[in-house]
Amino acid sequence: MHKSSNFKLPIIYNLPAGSELLIREAHPDDSEEIISYVNQVGGETDFLTFTKGEFTKTVEEERSILQSYLDVENQIYLVAVVDNKIIGLLNLAAKQKPRLRHVGEMGVSVLKDFWGLGIGRLLVESLLQWAYCNPIIKKINLLVVENNLRAIELYKRIGFKEEGRFVNDFYLDDTYYDGITMGIWLGE
Repeated sequence: MHKSSNFKLPIIYNLPAGSELLIREAHPDDSEEIISYVNQVGGETDFLTFTKGEFTKTVEEERSILQSYLDVENQIYLVAVVDNKIIGLLNLAAKQKPRLRHVGEMGVSVLKDFWGLGIGRLLVESLLQWAYCNPIIKKINLLVVENNLRAIELYKRIGFKEEGRFVNDFYLDDTYYDGITMGIWLGE
């Protein structure tokens, strides 16, 4: 568990359909289920940087990655769980160099069957609660494809601002799309 004293996991939410959503840190024992999740979600949306079958990590490689998140204070890997099944992920990766360790790069996804329930928002808000309690993280960045309008609006409502574009960064169905960089400053 990370050492942010005012932030406690797991967090439990009641979903509109009556299910219970649990947000907790990922652990190395989740590696096999996370690999399965990533391969499934990659085939359900065009808004990710990968598609179905492109995630080729072995269980041991994923275990090592998940452990690395637990070993440092400026990174976190969250899973959203419903009925003992991982249905969403959010990770914040950060560098360890002193000049860059205050900045994390966020990625988030939710299985299609759970879209529209606010799970992505709850994952991002949980990350922000953690980050505000974390003495290191001062800035969170993300990259979103320009045609993912729902995500862009969500990020803006939460407080992220557009900071730039990577022109023609995504290629999908014979069309190029810009990647929009967004960030939120949590510092003083």
